[in-house]
Amino acid sequence: MVYDNGLKVPPGDTRFKVATANAVLICAEGGSAGRKIGVTDRDICFGNKLFANEVCEGIHHRYIFYVYQAPTFFKGFAARMTGIIGGIARSAFLSLPIPIPPLAEQKRIVAKVDELMALCDRLEAEQEERETRYTALARASLARFADAPTPANLDFLFHSSFSIQPSDLRKSILTLAVQGKLVTQNPGDEPGETILQRIHSGAPPKKTGNGSSECNEQAKLPFDLPSGWSLSQLGSILLPTRGISYGVIKLGAEPQQDGVFILRCSNVRFRRIDLNGIRKVTEQLSSEYGRTILEGGEVLINVRGTLGGCAVVPPDLKGYNIAREVAVIPVHTEIDPAFILTVIASPYFQGRVEENLRGIAYEGLNLGLLRDFLVPIPPFAEQKRIVAKVDQLMALVDQLEAQLATSRATAANLLEALVAELTTQA
Repeated sequence: MVYDNGLKVPPGDTRFKVATANAVLICAEGGSAGRKIGVTDRDICFGNKLFANEVCEGIHHRYIFYVYQAPTFFKGFAARMTGIIGGIARSAFLSLPIPIPPLAEQKRIVAKVDELMALCDRLEAEQEERETRYTALARASLARFADAPTPANLDFLFHSSFSIQPSDLRKSILTLAVQGKLVTQNPGDEPGETILQRIHSGAPPKKTGNGSSECNEQAKLPFDLPSGWSLSQLGSILLPTRGISYGVIKLGAEPQQDGVFILRCSNVRFRRIDLNGIRKVTEQLSSEYGRTILEGGEVLINVRGTLGGCAVVPPDLKGYNIAREVAVIPVHTEIDPAFILTVIASPYFQGRVEENLRGIAYEGLNLGLLRDFLVPIPPFAEQKRIVAKVDQLMALVDQLEAQLATSRATAANLLEALVAELTTQA
């Protein structure tokens, strides 16, 4: 008597294919083809998306089980797959070469692989336990630093006994920066409100997307502003002669000579500009988008394509232009553009971006929403202190990330050497 999904099937029923105990099953069709492999522990019926290998005398079934899982076998398997769904024909499967050592060696191979797999299972369990503990330690250290960002707690944040993900560190640093918890406040600094009054003096504040010209007094932030800080909509702290704009819509053919370099979303990375793969547009086309020709000091942000990219334009990129998927924010000279970049790069801003994405087939950030975005404005001197501290801490995170990459590479090499040593033992 054999079984099909737990149901008894009468012997001799030809409607069902039967695999006997110790047959090796392998998926032959679909996304699991060549990847799902198992050994039967009893006689069992199986479906038409599986192949069953009932091994011959002199062949160890678990040896075949491990051969099927080898990357070299799967490479040949995948090369013979056809069709939209993806599958391998029986004849193509039977043509796959399989190395067959003597039976005694097969048994030794199976025993050694079983031993190594058991070791891997123990290592995996221990790794999961360590990661659980490290995650708890990381959260505690981040919370401790957020509550009291002192040098002592900063040292604990970068403690070598456990690793916090660099991405989480960067988020925490930027969150503390925009909340005024990263550097000390100086009561003698000129307050942010005075800066805003000076920006708005002599000319009405720029109209924003919802028609308001001043920051709504009832507007709320997800955090409290420190003493001396003020609040403004991004559209109200721009240069009086420029506004937030996106760049060239259609780049056209790249000129063979001369031309103007243009920054696309692939060039605007997280807090930096990457000039790899940069291309040009004609000078005439660039002049048609004169509002986005860069002077240096502007803040750029990706509004389509690869969102999350943002950077300050360095002076040596003066004269460059931007593409449609990038927006330029010409920050007023009374505001440090690097501080605005810190705000835009922070989880506070990036969370708002996710909430306000517009578009169905192709999501993008609406410029009106960007102009209305609420920006905390600390004293100018404090803006500079915040930027300097962020740069310092980000450099530490970069070093940590490089160390983690080196450690992982070293661990991988040690593991490879360990496996090689174990597999050569008798």
